Amino acid sequence: MRRKIVRSVIVLLLCASVGAFAAEKKSSSIPWLVSYDSSGTIDLTVTGGFTWWGLGLNAGIEYTLGQFDLGALPLSWGITAQGSTGFNSAGIGVAASALATVNIGLDFGRNLKFEGFVGLGPGLVVETWGGAGSGFGIAEYSGWTWWFSGNVGLTAEEGYVSAFGWGYWYFFGIGVTLRI
Repeated sequence: MRRKIVRSVIVLLLCASVGAFAAEKKSSSIPWLVSYDSSGTIDLTVTGGFTWWGLGLNAGIEYTLGQFDLGALPLSWGITAQGSTGFNSAGIGVAASALATVNIGLDFGRNLKFEGFVGLGPGLVVETWGGAGSGFGIAEYSGWTWWFSGNVGLTAEEGYVSAFGWGYWYFFGIGVTLRI
């Protein structure tokens, strides 16, 4: 029974990695510009780094809704949910946001595939100690992923939540993105 499960998982992973960039949409006039994400693509990201108040952990899930061209630029668009937590000796803080995203890819051949992303939407900040405060406001998110292996990439990302009247949050992280 275990062998069947292991074989099934291996076949599933091979199918996912072979087809990861099958839907890439290249620019009509600039050969190294691409859109990697077709409709229905899901990216999971986990990064570690710094927040406004110290060390932190960031996680997110992005769902691609479609692709479009802006002149010669092939772009994909979607939605993402992002979460970040930071901690120091005074307590912990949490930020969460739901954003609309736009992505663009750069394909220089072989293992030189990069994807940039930017998002904007509502965000929430909650903290457990005095300082910047808690609140609801606008969030921004951006970064780059280096797709060194079909569906696994190294990601550097940053984000900011500015709550109206009271509260703010900033994070920067480096970690891994998995395309499923």
